[in-house]
Amino acid sequence: MMKKKSRRKSVRTNAAGRQLLEAVRQMHHAVTTGDYSGLTIRTVEIREPSEYDAAAIRGLRNRLGASQAVFAHLMGVSTELVQGWEQGLISPRAIARRLMDQISADPKRFINQLVRRAG
Repeated sequence: MMKKKSRRKSVRTNAAGRQLLEAVRQMHHAVTTGDYSGLTIRTVEIREPSEYDAAAIRGLRNRLGASQAVFAHLMGVSTELVQGWEQGLISPRAIARRLMDQISADPKRFINQLVRRAG
């Protein structure tokens, strides 16, 4: 009885693909052998977004010179939600607070990235 030869299909990849495949091989080796010495392990910490109370949200909106409706549009939320935030009835979720952090860091730059100039 003849044995079938196993043929491994060659796959053509670009440099990024080859790097990814090599990384997967290294991870597999580390997991199966318990030898992690060939891997670089990094620990990162992602800071929590700032807290925004009603006054802080209103202040940020005023720094932008935006109405509640325009601010809501910039934030991707409803005007009613912004009103709830500014009345202290609702607290913004973490994702909204992250965006407010971005806006607060440089309001003019944030607006300039969004506004298309007619020309």
